[in-house]
Amino acid sequence: MIQRQYGLTLLPAWLSFLLILTVLPSIHFHALKSGLPSWQVATIGVLLFVTIPVMFPCEDWSSDLMVKGLFVENFIYHTLDIAYFPQALTSKWTFKEYAEYMITAENESVRRYEAKVLGEDKRRQVNKGRSVAWKDQNTIFLITMALRLIFDYGIIVVVSAFHLKYPYGNCGTILNPFDTHCVAHQIMYAVFGSASIDITFVGVVLPLTWLVQGNFTLPSHSFFLASSLQDFWSNRWNFTFTVSMRRTVFLPVLNFLRGAKHSKEHKTNKFHAFIACMCVFFVSGLKHEAFLIGAMGEAAYKHLFASTGFFIIQGLLFSASLVIKKSIGFGVTWGTGLAGDVSSRLLTVCALMIAAPMFVYPHVDSGYVV
Repeated sequence: MIQRQYGLTLLPAWLSFLLILTVLPSIHFHALKSGLPSWQVATIGVLLFVTIPVMFPCEDWSSDLMVKGLFVENFIYHTLDIAYFPQALTSKWTFKEYAEYMITAENESVRRYEAKVLGEDKRRQVNKGRSVAWKDQNTIFLITMALRLIFDYGIIVVVSAFHLKYPYGNCGTILNPFDTHCVAHQIMYAVFGSASIDITFVGVVLPLTWLVQGNFTLPSHSFFLASSLQDFWSNRWNFTFTVSMRRTVFLPVLNFLRGAKHSKEHKTNKFHAFIACMCVFFVSGLKHEAFLIGAMGEAAYKHLFASTGFFIIQGLLFSASLVIKKSIGFGVTWGTGLAGDVSSRLLTVCALMIAAPMFVYPHVDSGYVV
């Protein structure tokens, strides 16, 4: 049974959405325009978007989960992002630019700034061509998104029916590849998670981008075809979150380790990059711990650090795979044909599945999968 944290008082759904989508952003925007340093603006935003939803949760559990899991979570990431940008940039935003940033994690001034800092070619590589400008969202695009939404809802129905017929059992910590029941549940949860993220972005975020005439970027891209863990975590899974983690965790940690004397001409220390990478995976784990506590209350404590453990293992496998591939020349001097491509994709799936029960079971137990 899920135990909810009721805070000070329960709000009706309409008032909860009004509070999160209008009142809190307006207060945060006022702080942004006040001339405070970026880190102070980010701190104010995080305090607003963390404390108020906890103190005044929505009376409907599913709506409360949506408010906290979609809007609050993304607003917190994007608020933290603001500390990454110079105050001279963010203080000039209009409310439309601010709203576009909070919804999409970018606006025109951010695109120009990152093109200058990262280099245009690097930005194109990071974006992978998945960002669709408002003016390019034609009839074919809308039909494609509608069909995608229908397909995602179909996946939700199938997976929910599967879980009702075959309840999730105890799959331990490390997945037994010969336990077909547990393997099937890990796969089902992966497609369920992808479909759920898709539905929230296509069904909720896309219409919001129309209000600010912003770009729309699909969060995930054929994740089951990932050729490596780097390809999966950097390019194919929850792309907007990856961008936020790069701004708020990876680059700050890397720059701190580099020191003030580092310049672009110097090569990045591999150990420094490893530490920054592990910090990203650690924070990703904490993010999911926070989601579970918000969804389950005290009942989540029995799963404490399971999700974090999963992400730490993924971070270690991620880093090890880069070292091994480079040392043996896989994908460069050999393994470039069809056999190498297929084997690398299968190995990627195995690496993702090996500790999946640590991540999946707490989320199933939270009621996220019916």
